[in-house]
Amino acid sequence: MKPTDKRVIEIADFMFANPQALRKDVLVHFGKVWQSLPISTRTIDRLTSRAKSYNENRIDKQETAKEKALIKSAEKQAERQAMTRDEAMQILESIANGKAKKLPTKSEMVNGKETPTNYEIIYPSERDRIAAIAKLADMQGWDAPKRQEIQGNFLNLSLEVIDIQTAENVKNILKLD
Repeated sequence: MKPTDKRVIEIADFMFANPQALRKDVLVHFGKVWQSLPISTRTIDRLTSRAKSYNENRIDKQETAKEKALIKSAEKQAERQAMTRDEAMQILESIANGKAKKLPTKSEMVNGKETPTNYEIIYPSERDRIAAIAKLADMQGWDAPKRQEIQGNFLNLSLEVIDIQTAENVKNILKLD
C-alpha cells in the first residue's frame, strides 16, 4: 500500500468517525501529525476528496451487505414458514381420502410439560372431502380447459373473450345468425 493510500484511509477514518468534520478540522488534526512531511494544503484537499469517495464506497458496501443479509434472512424465514406444493397436496389427499385426525381435547402438566390425556378423532366431512378433491383437480389440471371463442374487431386489434354459452345466449336474445 502506498503512503498516500494510507493517508487517504487515515483521513477517511477520521471523517467517518467525525461526520461533521470540516476542511479546517482535517487540516488541524492532520497538520499536527504530518508537520514533518512536505505536504501542502492542496495535497491534503486532494487526499480529503479521495477519502470522501472512499467513505461513500465504504457506506455503499455496508448498506449492500446489510441488504443482502436482510434478504437472506427473509428467504430463510420464508423457507421455514412456507408450505411447499407437495405438502399442500399431501394434506389435501389425506382430506380427500377421509383419513381421521386425532386431536387432543384435554391435557395435563407432567414434569413441567403439557401432555395430552384425552383425544378426539375427527373425520373430514363429505363437503370437506369434495372441496379437497376439487382443489386437487384444479392444482393437477385434471379439468379440461373451458372452451372459449375469440371474437372482436380486428381493425382496432382489441379482442374480447366470450364464453361460448354466453355468446349463444346473446345471439338468441338478439336473434343474430
